[in-house]
Formats: sequence, structure tokens, C-alpha cells
Amino acid sequence: MTREDVEQIRQELDQVERTPDGRLLVDDVIEAAKENKDWELHKRFNWNIKEAALEHWREVCRRVIRQVHITKPDGSGEVTRHYINLTPSGEEQGYHILAEVLDDKERRVKLLLQSKREAENWLSSFQMKYGQLSELDLSILERAVKRTFAGVDDIE
Repeated sequence: MTREDVEQIRQELDQVERTPDGRLLVDDVIEAAKENKDWELHKRFNWNIKEAALEHWREVCRRVIRQVHITKPDGSGEVTRHYINLTPSGEEQGYHILAEVLDDKERRVKLLLQSKREAENWLSSFQMKYGQLSELDLSILERAVKRTFAGVDDIE
């Protein structure tokens, strides 16, 4: 999305009626986007019911796969995911058994690099969302992410 698109969407969202306590409700946004076909927001939705249903089912499937956990066989009693999404950019999303990824050097490196990208993206999102709260010292999180992934880029 361009900055202009984001600004246009912000203006459109400002036109959607809010609850008495000032909340913007998702169902109200969807209804407004559906009714205002000339809105930038309208373009962000798939209005084809069959295609939208398939997109929804895929997201439900992803959520179900992510919820499958196992107890690690090492006797530690630690619970971990059974499947992990390890998808090189440009490829269709797919899941691998985590234990198999960890045992394969090439896929393990890809997982490390992917985890670093996800942590950096999470940190950026967290800073964007909560950065205005002066009570928080976000530099601690920044240092933690840097320390956690120190040397990961050198593994390749």
C-alpha cells in the first residue's frame, strides 16, 4: 500500500460511525466498505463469496495446524509445535514437521533466518503500536532481539 492509499483509508475509516465510547467496529467497517464501492477500503476486500470463503477456510486451516503441539520426546516434558511454516519467499505457504527441520542443516539455517526476520518485524510492529507510551523502555526489547540473533547472519 502506498502512503496515499493509507491516508485515503484513514480518512474513510474516520467516516465510519463509532460506538458511543469511540470504538471502531470491524463489522461496521466491512459494511461501509461494501456500500462505498469507490472507497480505497472497498478494494481491500474480496467481495466474491466463494473466493472469500476459500480464503477464510485457508486461514482456519493455518490456525488449526499452528495449534498442533507435541511433548518433546527428549523426556523434558516441554511442549512444542509439531509443524512449522518454513516458506521461502515467493513459494506457496507450507508446513514441515519441526523435528525434521531441526535435524536438517539447510532447513535449520532457513528457520533461524526466518525467526530473525519475524522477531524484527514483531519488534517494529510493537514499537509502532506502543512507542507512544513513555512508561515503556523499548530499548530493552531492541537489545534483547539484537543479542538473541547475534551471529545468525554469519551461519549461512
